[in-house]
Amino acid sequence: MKEDQKNILSKYSEVELQLEKQRQRHEEEQQKNFESCQQVKLLSQELTVKDNEYNEMTFALNILVEHGTHLESKCSAAEQQLQEQREKQEQQNVEHLNQVTLLKKDLQDKENCWEAMVGKNNNCVKAIYELHRRLQQLEQRQQQPQHEPRSQLPLAQEKKQKEQFHQRNQRWHHQQQNKSPRVIDHVTSDFELKTSTNAWRPAKKTDLTGRDQDVVRQFRSLLNKITPENFDRLIDKIELINIAKEDHLKDVVQLVLEKAILESKFSEVYANMCHHLAKIEVKETGRPGNILSFRTLLIQSCQNEMKKVIDGTSRLDDDESKDKAPTACRG
Repeated sequence: MKEDQKNILSKYSEVELQLEKQRQRHEEEQQKNFESCQQVKLLSQELTVKDNEYNEMTFALNILVEHGTHLESKCSAAEQQLQEQREKQEQQNVEHLNQVTLLKKDLQDKENCWEAMVGKNNNCVKAIYELHRRLQQLEQRQQQPQHEPRSQLPLAQEKKQKEQFHQRNQRWHHQQQNKSPRVIDHVTSDFELKTSTNAWRPAKKTDLTGRDQDVVRQFRSLLNKITPENFDRLIDKIELINIAKEDHLKDVVQLVLEKAILESKFSEVYANMCHHLAKIEVKETGRPGNILSFRTLLIQSCQNEMKKVIDGTSRLDDDESKDKAPTACRG
């Protein structure tokens, strides 16, 4: 019995030792599991942080891509604009070269004309000198007695006189080119000019001041100078004239109408000028608040002129304007 008891105690002690070992092993495994759990938590936190950083980097990368696309579109637009400017500049350079070429050609033509004129003048002067020399010889022949033989200059002396005349002629042309134009104030002559009792004289209005007359006079001067070649240059000056009164506008319309009627070959020029002046408006003096325009007055003047022609009361039917009547009718 005691031996059995001892055996049982010994077995019990062995079982307790095994249980203690298992308990220790279990605690160690629990500790390891806890540490593993801690590591897993840390790893999950690090993974979350990495995910956030990745998302931020992805967002920043998308912004950079959009910015790069915007910059690329700007660069392409700038390149296209630069190409257009380059093409425009090249076209302007070509136009300038063409203009310079035309100007050089015109200058060369004018120089050729000038040289031709100088040559003609030299020939005329030589011919005049030759005629003068022959006239002197004829006078000397008339003065000499008939029985005496006529005197002739030696050939060497005549050649020397021609050379001296040619040198004087060249010096005179050189002086004339460098000298300013001479203004002749008054020339007296015994020749009587033809006069006419009904000669044309510019109409003068007593109710116009000096400034008003300057406006009409300036417009008439530019109107007389305008041609298809200098239209663009003179129309700007005409538009700058201060036409601010009803009398100014009526006088201007009347001048344009008379000019267009009598010079129908420039009708296109006058029509283009009327197109530029059609928007001129002034206040009517007799009716406050009423506005008169260049276009309205021009149409009324044309209608009145047509009525005069139809009624047979046109001013072109008098004796003074019979020569101009056909031209005026066509105009």
